[in-house]
Amino acid sequence: MKTHQALSDYERDKMLIPPLDDPEMAAVRALNLSPASLLRHAGELEQEGRLQEALALLNRAVAMDTKLVSAYVDLISVCGRLGLNQQAEHAYDQAIALDPNRAEAYYNFGVFCFERRRLGEAQASFERAVQLSPRHAEALHNWGVILEGERKWERAAALYRRALDAKPSYPLAHFHLGRIYADQNRYALAIQEFEKSLEPAGEATPTYLYALAAVNARSGAHMRAVELMREARAQASARRQTSLLASIDRDLARMGARP
Repeated sequence: MKTHQALSDYERDKMLIPPLDDPEMAAVRALNLSPASLLRHAGELEQEGRLQEALALLNRAVAMDTKLVSAYVDLISVCGRLGLNQQAEHAYDQAIALDPNRAEAYYNFGVFCFERRRLGEAQASFERAVQLSPRHAEALHNWGVILEGERKWERAAALYRRALDAKPSYPLAHFHLGRIYADQNRYALAIQEFEKSLEPAGEATPTYLYALAAVNARSGAHMRAVELMREARAQASARRQTSLLASIDRDLARMGARP
């Protein structure tokens, strides 16, 4: 399962899943204790952020079937999110020993390494995931982020474009590609990418609106920039994003506009 990617899907689909305290569903699960069933239930729990419970089920699944590759793949993610570094690395070793061609194992380990600033290992893992699954949008994007951090703009942009070709509705990839275009003073392209980053809406949407406002200001579209800045401010306020609010207010003041 892709680390940090399932939450938006869960919010969209959660009404299709019976409530966790549904006694009928609990009875069904009690009867179905196969490793595959435990794996599915663990996936639901991880989506809900109930990581300790997901970990317990994944451990039960691998105890029942020590060759269940998907359980080890998911353990990389869950253990990493819980800060259980040694267990996450062990799960990665087990996953690739059983199936060295499982792209998701490399992807999850890449995320694990990236979050710990082990960027060389992270890049190698994302590259391997892409070799095995050339349209793996998240791996392409994350590899691009590492290259962007190394100021390898064109290579990073190429990876973002590949990610968007595989997954056109990918706000974060649109945002990063737009940022590269903005830094290259290619304002029309930057605006196009920032506009595409606004759908589907999420917690980062106020930041994307702020970036869109800023590039409009740089391109000379002052009135449009103020309009977007105010919209970004309203959305940031609704989400209580105080740091972003402070930045927006400073920029509005510089532009001679009221919040």
